[in-house]
Amino acid sequence: MFKLNSRFAPMAAASLALALSLYTAGCTLDGGVTPSATPTPTPSHDTHQEANAEAIEHMAEGPAKTLTAIALDAADSEAPKVGSDHHRYDVTLVSSGSEMVGKVKFDSAEAGDYTFFLNADVPLALKDAAGETVEIEETGGAIANSLIKQHYVAELGVGSYYLHFGPTQEASLSLVIEGGAHDHAH
Repeated sequence: MFKLNSRFAPMAAASLALALSLYTAGCTLDGGVTPSATPTPTPSHDTHQEANAEAIEHMAEGPAKTLTAIALDAADSEAPKVGSDHHRYDVTLVSSGSEMVGKVKFDSAEAGDYTFFLNADVPLALKDAAGETVEIEETGGAIANSLIKQHYVAELGVGSYYLHFGPTQEASLSLVIEGGAHDHAH
């Protein structure tokens, strides 16, 4: 046996208690349920992770719809529609001088946070039906091990919005929209 210096005894006892609690975290409770060592995510974290997973799937596997955006100064009524309907939208941009731009319409059926996932690092601005700029709450880069290179989050009310892409050197992009409280059944 060893002799423990009395000034280290409280620290040793605390270390032993911590080690035992970590060890027993893997043991089962009555009924065979194993406690999780991972904290339960908050609902917003769950929603964010679910949106990322959905977007990764649809960006890679589709189904896809192809469309050509309109010029940023074109009439809003001419803008092709995109949706948060479990599709990837393959969008061809239009020339504006030496750069490419484009505008598409998105109708938000429910109020909430929407994430706009792109397969290219292209600037995005959102405008409401009155032409007012909608604040982008979060801008994120690529999602590891996926085709997603950029994503933007905005809180939208019910109504029509216009996505303004560019200016960029990219001639096209792919877009997946996730958000609202819609059902994720495929």
